[in-house]
This record gives sequence, C-alpha cells and structure tokens, in this order.
Amino acid sequence: MHRTTIAAAALLILAAGCWRDPSTIEKPTRFREAEKLYLDKNFSQAKSRFRELSTSDAYAEKPFRQEALYYTALCDQQIAANSRGGRPALEDAIRTLNEILAAPTYASLEIRALAARGDISLEVNDYPGAAHDYRRALRLLDSLGPISAVSREKLLFGLGLAEWNQRNYSESDRLFDQYRVTYPHGAFVEEARRHHVRLGMGLAPTASFYVLVGGSFTVREQAENLTGKLAARNIKAAVEPRSVAGPITYVVRVGAFDDRDAAETQRRALEAAGFRPAEVYP
Repeated sequence: MHRTTIAAAALLILAAGCWRDPSTIEKPTRFREAEKLYLDKNFSQAKSRFRELSTSDAYAEKPFRQEALYYTALCDQQIAANSRGGRPALEDAIRTLNEILAAPTYASLEIRALAARGDISLEVNDYPGAAHDYRRALRLLDSLGPISAVSREKLLFGLGLAEWNQRNYSESDRLFDQYRVTYPHGAFVEEARRHHVRLGMGLAPTASFYVLVGGSFTVREQAENLTGKLAARNIKAAVEPRSVAGPITYVVRVGAFDDRDAAETQRRALEAAGFRPAEVYP
C-alpha cells in the first residue's frame, strides 16, 4: 500500500472519533521494524522502538499507538522471563497493561491485554488478579470470536490454575473438567489432571514464601531433571507450571516458609550448593 494511502486510512479511523482495531491497515515501516526486533528476540531494542511509536503523531503511525504500547508490555514480559530478578520488568509491564486497560480502545486489544496481565499476575502469585483477568478475557473472547494472538485453551487452563492456587477446589475442578472435555488432546491435559483434586491430586501449598531455582524451563522433563539433582542433595523440590506469555513454562519450587527470612536462608544455601539462579517468591 502506498504511503499516502496508509495515511488516508489512518485519517479515516481518527475522524470516527475513537480508536479502532488497526488490523485492516498496513503496518507502517517503523512498526514493522520494531516488530522484527521483537521476533528476533532483541527485546530491549524493540521496547525502545515501540515506546517511541506509542506517542507518535505521524498520520500512518498514530492508529498503532495502542498496539505499540501493548508490545512494550510484551517486551518487558520477555525481558523478565530471560533474566534473573525480572521483577522490575514485570512491574513495568503491569503498569503499561494497566494503562491500556484503564480505557480499552477495541475488543481484540482488551482481550490480549487481559491475557497478558493475567499471565503476569499468575507469575507473581496474584491469583485473584489472574482469575479476574482470565475470566474476563474468556468472556470477551467467547463474545467476539477467536483471535489469532490469544489461545482460549491456555486462558481456560490458566483460570483453573489461578482458582486452584486460591484453594477454590470445587471451581478449579469444574474448570479442569471443562478443559479436559473441550480439549481432550490439549497441551495442558496432563497438568489439568495433576491439579484435579477429585482425581487424587494433592492440594495447593499453604505457605506464603518459597524459592524458585534454575529459572524457567520449556519442557517439563528439564525441570524434573533439576528436581532429581536437588533430591540427590536431600533437597525436596516440586515442578510447577507457569502460564507466562507464549507457551507454558515450568519452574522448580523449593521449600514452604511462613516468613521471608527463612526463605532467604534457603536461597543462600541453594546458591552455595551451586543451584543458581535462586529467587524468593512472592
């Protein structure tokens, strides 16, 4: 599409008096360049480019300001997932998503922002927040219809996991049953069964503080390999799924502590034994 045509399409959207989903408009050059940096996993550079675009007044770029803002949050999520001590990046992502959701501009963006914020809330143990966002995203998605950037399957499993972690076991079992019926060959069938209380799964942990060891793993067997190494040192650990942006990941959780000081003592012992990184949560 010619540059003047892009600008004309942008002006039509702005003339309507509200932001509309820009998916029918050809992406401007700077947006495509930022998107390529994101896809190439250059998240810091991509974030900087998207942040610039989020305040652009250029005719062809202005309709994409909210999209660019959303992508800055995704960049922060990925920066956090790929670095130790990623809390500041997650906090930045939450602030950005809160800004988007304070006045959502079109349904597909609202759904994506809710799904992303739900993922982060699950990551930082804000289970009520995760349940709220996943439930609303599911309701909107069922009303709007499928969108390519959001997996309904993942939202449903994430909602079940959020309820399970709040010890709302009748609700989590209901959601896991719904998941297993709707997605009998889904990616999270095994995890839904593992967390299904009526099928014999143990209950959610009751302690507030614990230590995550070794970062995150994309394959469950990798996490289980680490738990085996910990067991060889007489350190009991458990594998736990996390629903972060993109495919589900697995973390290794050690300990159950009533206070942060006890968890910090465990963290130091783990690092002294060569198990790095180790980080106290929540």
